[in-house]
Amino acid sequence: VVLYLDCEGWGDTEKDRTHDSKLMALCHLLSCVFVYNSKGVLDENAVHDVSLAGEISKFVAKPQTTKPDGPVLYWVLRDFALELVDAGGNPITPDMY
Repeated sequence: VVLYLDCEGWGDTEKDRTHDSKLMALCHLLSCVFVYNSKGVLDENAVHDVSLAGEISKFVAKPQTTKPDGPVLYWVLRDFALELVDAGGNPITPDMY
């Protein structure tokens, strides 16, 4: 049986971080694969949000098995573009980056 679970994203302005954490913990318990879908560039906020998934996994208890604890995490970036420029704004090659 394959079950796909799609839940709302976190950061809703009408809900607090406790709601987000509870939702993440529930998805963590029910999943063997966790896909985090983010939009835009990688910044400190994006990394913080993904680290929340890792932190919650420490607190979700599962029975002891030989398999790793928690689901596999895949981070999907949407609408992401990297401008290859140096600190002065001059174009650089991927190797130079």
